[in-house]
Amino acid sequence: MALPAEPLIASTASATGADSENGAVGTANANSSASTVDGNAARALSTASGSSGQAQATARSNFGNSNSIKTVATSQVGGTAPADATAQVGGADSSSINAGQSFSVANEFTAGAMNLVSGSMGAGGIGGSLSYQESVDFTLDAIGAPFQVHLLDDASIETGFDSATFQIVSDGDVLDSQSFTDLASADSFFTHNLLHFDLGPGVSDIAVVFDATMSGGEGFSFDYTIRGIDSPGDTPLPPSWTMMLVGLIGWGVPSWRSKRKLRAPAA
Repeated sequence: MALPAEPLIASTASATGADSENGAVGTANANSSASTVDGNAARALSTASGSSGQAQATARSNFGNSNSIKTVATSQVGGTAPADATAQVGGADSSSINAGQSFSVANEFTAGAMNLVSGSMGAGGIGGSLSYQESVDFTLDAIGAPFQVHLLDDASIETGFDSATFQIVSDGDVLDSQSFTDLASADSFFTHNLLHFDLGPGVSDIAVVFDATMSGGEGFSFDYTIRGIDSPGDTPLPPSWTMMLVGLIGWGVPSWRSKRKLRAPAA
């Protein structure tokens, strides 16, 4: 018997610069935000069209014991088509590389005291060299145990990006920072790379951030898992997530998103 789908909170926003005979011009900013509780799904979608501005989407879900997860995606306006941003926490994974779109999607699972965030982030370029940023923010009430970020694999279109940076930040302190100017070095870093950190006891806010400039025809994304040890306590989970967790344990977490989806930018 099929399990009932967990509730989905969705938000959309769109903005268009001032119209003229030559099309949309001027600044266009579109900001959407979706927030939910108890590990239910949240999805935010933003579209902006103009000569400048940005599309930004934020999704958040709160859990018990001070835990929460937030995803943010931002695309700069200024290409030959609208800029799109998609942020999602929970629900079916719909990540793919699309021209002019940034995305950050994630799921959180809990098994005893273990918290696990699995997700993907990336973007596809359009027009000139524009800025795209994605992040996942994980709040954990930790017990001073090790904290791990496992970079699983990456996907790319053409040269991937013009330049890119990757950072892991905990409570304002930079734990890891990497800069890339070529696809080969990024491929090496984002494939089967386990990053290990020690957290102090108490609530920690950990952000994983990817910032890239991309031109039309380029695109880059990567998959990850985040593992941390939570303080004792009950954390509610929707039934479908509990079943998915059972599958993760059986398959092995690093392989749960081995299939990547690519969509080349339109000509």
